[in-house]
Amino acid sequence: MPKRLTDTAIAKAQREASASKTRRELADAGQAGLRLRLTPASATWTLACRDQLGRMRRFTVGAYPALGLAAAREAARALRHKVQREGADPIAERRAERARAEAEAAAPTLAALLDLYAAHRGAGLRSWPEYARGIARVWGALLASPLGTLTLAKLQLAADAYPARHQAAAACRYIRPVLKWASAPGRGYVPRDLADLSPPATVQRRDRVLTRRDLARLLPVLDEAEGKRNPYAAAMRFMLLTLLRRSEADGARWRDVDFTAGTLTIAAERSKNRQPHLVPLSRQA
Repeated sequence: MPKRLTDTAIAKAQREASASKTRRELADAGQAGLRLRLTPASATWTLACRDQLGRMRRFTVGAYPALGLAAAREAARALRHKVQREGADPIAERRAERARAEAEAAAPTLAALLDLYAAHRGAGLRSWPEYARGIARVWGALLASPLGTLTLAKLQLAADAYPARHQAAAACRYIRPVLKWASAPGRGYVPRDLADLSPPATVQRRDRVLTRRDLARLLPVLDEAEGKRNPYAAAMRFMLLTLLRRSEADGARWRDVDFTAGTLTIAAERSKNRQPHLVPLSRQA
């Protein structure tokens, strides 16, 4: 017969369950249907009541002592009202939530989309690894998100909240081709409006060039460094003479130089646009 439970009675029953290594169940007279299920390792509140169809059901209310006696009675009272008056089914709701979470976990993610784009389009872009790193910096928290949960608001909020505004703006430029490709007709991996990202900063045109005064100050420094056999100084002078990119200069090999024609060939795999590039070499170069 149910008795009005107290914390002292619960503690005694817990000790007995632990000593006998058996499961016990205490019914509380303070709230109809409220029971405390005890095992040697846990204590769980449950509620037994009939639903709107008259079926006897049992629902989990919470764990003791995280949910104390008074709180458990109040929670059981509210749960009984939801089940009997509102037709709620907490068990079915938890199953549906678990199924939704499992479906989302199995769905393609933003990270998977980036990998797919890299395989189809990014493989031809020498700069794709840099772009991918920029995207991961700004939207790293969303990489594991299923594509179906991505929204323009989520992407925009992450870009606007990123502390380095110009890095975030660059990441927007990097990811927009991916989103346009993914939302193209016949593909439809993501909604088309995701590509409407607004960069949090505008790109300023760079018109800075080296003046004669700059060169007059730089070249003696390079001369001194080259006299000490500093390869970085030689590479810097070579880039000034040829306008090569740093990666093109440090990847140059003697076999690529035609001394008769005075040219340097940049192989396709080292060129930014994946096309071979012929660079005329001055006498100084």
